[in-house]
Amino acid sequence: MKGEMRLLSVVCAIALLAVFAQTASGAPTPTPIEIPTPTPTDTPTPTPTLSADIADTCAAPRVLACGETVYATIDSATAEDPDSLNDGMRDQWFVVNGPGQLLSASTCDPFTDMNTVVEVLTGECSNLRRLGYNDNDAGCAISPQASNVSWDGTFGVTYRIRVRPLLNTMTIGRYALKLTCEASLPSPTPTPALSTGIADLCAVPRVLDCDETVYANIDSATSADPDNLKDGLNDQWFIVDGPGQRLTASTCDAFTDFNTLVEVHTGECSSLRRLTYNDNDPGCTIFPQASTANWDAF
Repeated sequence: MKGEMRLLSVVCAIALLAVFAQTASGAPTPTPIEIPTPTPTDTPTPTPTLSADIADTCAAPRVLACGETVYATIDSATAEDPDSLNDGMRDQWFVVNGPGQLLSASTCDPFTDMNTVVEVLTGECSNLRRLGYNDNDAGCAISPQASNVSWDGTFGVTYRIRVRPLLNTMTIGRYALKLTCEASLPSPTPTPALSTGIADLCAVPRVLDCDETVYANIDSATSADPDNLKDGLNDQWFIVDGPGQRLTASTCDAFTDFNTLVEVHTGECSSLRRLTYNDNDPGCTIFPQASTANWDAF
């Protein structure tokens, strides 16, 4: 009997062990819980503080420095400025003294939310001359209705920058105006001295040598020359002896600043014969209203 009980205990122990093993090996693996990654949020860019001393008159403009950005609204701008433009537009004014660099005045900035016009002018308020103008800068992807003007900021020259809305019906809006000063401008070419002996009479012309350049102005020229042309034109006269070569007489030069005519004549002043004539040399890219005459002097 005792032997049977021992056998039963062993059998039960083995059975219990088998049940435990089956339970441990057959238990399902728990599915992990996915924790979503939080989406980062962009920190909003703070709105810039409006700049002080924004000027509403041409006579007392706000001074701009290279690299400076000013933030302004057009809300308080008026059209009562007594400048020479007289276009009735509401505007605000800035000024910069030329530093001898390439300058840019631009409203291309996320702060700008209105259709701006930027103008650059020189001269006194009573006699303004527009140097540059822009409405809608095609290169500004931030704000297509922003504007940009670039110009050569000649050293010592005063430039007035005018910012206004495209239309006076735009009574509210804001803009940022940045002044950029880029590479220095090359030193200007010195103006040549006026040549001496420039002649106003056919009978006493100024002698020209091959490859010589003379510099003159037409200010004192008259039409009282007793030549046989009798065209009533103010003129000045030069002479060259034919060297047996093809010759060219041209006013195509950076010094020339008015619409010139060049004529070549032979004969005496009382019986001139026109050999060639030119007005506006198409080959002169420096100044299209310059003239060039070519002829054979054999």
